[in-house]
Amino acid sequence: MAKIPKLQVRLLLLLFFTHFVLQLQRSSGLKNEPPQLYIVYLGERKHQDVDLVTASHHDLLASVFSSKQEAVESIIYSYKHGFSGFSALLTKSQSIKIAALPGVVSVTKNRVYHTHTTRSWDFVGLDYNQPNGLLAKAKNGDDTIVGVIDTGIWPESPSFADGGYGPPPPKWKGICQAGVSFGPNNCNGKVIGARWVA
Repeated sequence: MAKIPKLQVRLLLLLFFTHFVLQLQRSSGLKNEPPQLYIVYLGERKHQDVDLVTASHHDLLASVFSSKQEAVESIIYSYKHGFSGFSALLTKSQSIKIAALPGVVSVTKNRVYHTHTTRSWDFVGLDYNQPNGLLAKAKNGDDTIVGVIDTGIWPESPSFADGGYGPPPPKWKGICQAGVSFGPNNCNGKVIGARWVA
């Protein structure tokens, strides 16, 4: 039997050990994936009862966690009024598993967007002091309705005061609906369309 030189034995052992350590790191790395915020969109609600909608979110999440408790703890928010979905802390591999489940429309990693400006006219280069400029020709936005979908407003804020505003334009077909924490006095010439949702 041929004798293997000591140097070759050491190199083989070193290669084997390196391969073993890399495999160990790779497998432990999968278990230690950092969870990130994902938004899971499920489309139209399947139930009118919001508690059932939330329970269905927990059940879906439980399919990729080792316990229902872990699933409940991972959820950040359940979207259960206008549509069905949730945001949750998931690993990338969990997000891939959820995306493959029936009834899941999309799974999107959360992104943070930063505003470029709070002064739109300046940002787009409009001079609002020009007597014959675009703003003047557009009557400074008179009779324009701006729609914003928001999770809530603070109608008492001075930014929602309607000083100088007339009634809503005749083309406006919306309503300002009062609710538990949103009274009829919160609607005015500026806040012309709002709806309280519990």
